[in-house]
Amino acid sequence: MKTRCEQCGADFVQRIRPDGVLERLACLLFIYPFRCQLCTHRFRAFLPSAAVLGQKVDRRQYVRFSARFPVTFAGETARGQGTATDISMGGCALESDATLMPSMVLKLKLRVSEHALPVEVEAAVVRSIRSKIAGLEFVRFAPQEKYRLNQYVAGLVFTHRKD
Repeated sequence: MKTRCEQCGADFVQRIRPDGVLERLACLLFIYPFRCQLCTHRFRAFLPSAAVLGQKVDRRQYVRFSARFPVTFAGETARGQGTATDISMGGCALESDATLMPSMVLKLKLRVSEHALPVEVEAAVVRSIRSKIAGLEFVRFAPQEKYRLNQYVAGLVFTHRKD
């Protein structure tokens, strides 16, 4: 049984951890929370017990895909450039020599294509730092920019599924 996003119809959804007591109780009735990996919609769906066996629930809300493209960023106390090493609709990993700290808010320009303007993320929060790689969460962008990022990620999904 393949679960589909109730908003956009995509079949690229991921079961996520329940949020709160009511969602945990709903899981006892085989009603689980999901996140669409393309339109980012969060929803609940019934899954029979046999479909759940062996399924692991990841802590991440989104599947990340390997990618490599230039990124420029600016924040209150930092600005610079780097390279995105993976991406999802929820965030990316940014490799940079700039000094970034957890909780910093950055404006990003993601150059996902040489042939189009960069995708602009109005606000991304630095969630983690490992060596020269910062884990960023996208928290705000204009609807048209979200759509453009969605198209890029959908292309990665298609490529990933062909492999």
